Amino acid sequence: MKITEAERAKYGKVWGLDDYAVYSPGEQMADYFFRIAAPTRGQSVIDVGAGSGAGSRALASRGLSVKAFDISDVGWRNQSIVLKTGCIWRDLRQSPPSDFAYCCDVMEHIPTEFTALAISEILGVCGKAFFSISFTEDGFGEYIQDHLHLTVKPFTWWRDMLAEVGVVHDARDLMGFGVFLVGR
Repeated sequence: MKITEAERAKYGKVWGLDDYAVYSPGEQMADYFFRIAAPTRGQSVIDVGAGSGAGSRALASRGLSVKAFDISDVGWRNQSIVLKTGCIWRDLRQSPPSDFAYCCDVMEHIPTEFTALAISEILGVCGKAFFSISFTEDGFGEYIQDHLHLTVKPFTWWRDMLAEVGVVHDARDLMGFGVFLVGR
């Protein structure tokens, strides 16, 4: 089984857990995105790793034009925004360009060997990308006997990885996760 098929199957399982959809990092990080990236009403954003769509909805409610992308549509709960599915490090550039990318609780789910490629793909569809990245293991993996966070690294590793591919405009270590604004 190819890695993207295995990952898609894994998320099909985890989205079957009722508690998994209760917390949405994308929804929780919207305020940070607006403070750090400072998008203006009407600008476009692609929610990369959109999950349930709660983050997409939070962005749209503040006047942004939102597109969504995820490896799977199993968890998608947002009928007002179109979701495109595919592999971030292979298929994202097929999406129309956006002013911003919004990527919360996603990069740590990417296999380490594909992180630079995923960052490159994300920066290939936007002017600037906002990342929120966890530095710890995800507890839901134990329920499906698999790891969800495949790249558990400290703040400095992520800051340096993002800087290898793009220009880091802002980097904040928030004790357990980091937020980054990166451009091309």
